[in-house]
Amino acid sequence: MSLSASVQMFLQLRNIETSDFDLDMEIVSLMKDGMIDDWDMFERLTEYTYKQRLHALAEHHPILMTECPWNTRLKREKLLELMFEKFNVPAMYICKNAVLAAYANGRSTAMVVDSGATHTSAVPVHDGYVITQGIVKSPLGGDFITMQCRQFFEEKDIELLPACLVASK
Repeated sequence: MSLSASVQMFLQLRNIETSDFDLDMEIVSLMKDGMIDDWDMFERLTEYTYKQRLHALAEHHPILMTECPWNTRLKREKLLELMFEKFNVPAMYICKNAVLAAYANGRSTAMVVDSGATHTSAVPVHDGYVITQGIVKSPLGGDFITMQCRQFFEEKDIELLPACLVASK
């Protein structure tokens, strides 16, 4: 199956090799429930990012990474081990994303509501610390809303085309 001209242009503008892209390819996520699930893929992606995108050596730059409030100590330790031992980062800080969201809004105490593709969460933050007992999570997120909209349009016989497949307006 060949790629449309608009998809090829999109990939070229973003410096993505079109020969490596196929409409039949499976796209998978290295994350599950907001945490790293596929460590080999994460390592390859990190290596690719440093070498091909940033053109930088990891050992010259301290790292700030965010994590979901329910991340486990084991996964955090594994991330630190990978970044220090494989990529030789000089320093690293891992911060809860809800805390950074509160700080970004000028607050050290806040109720942070985060609705992503796979879930929605409400996370209480007090003086810069997550109150883990107060976290509320729902498995409903953007993917569910998209699925419901798609189902609604199908029931109404409304055809939706991605912008990259529209020849002209």
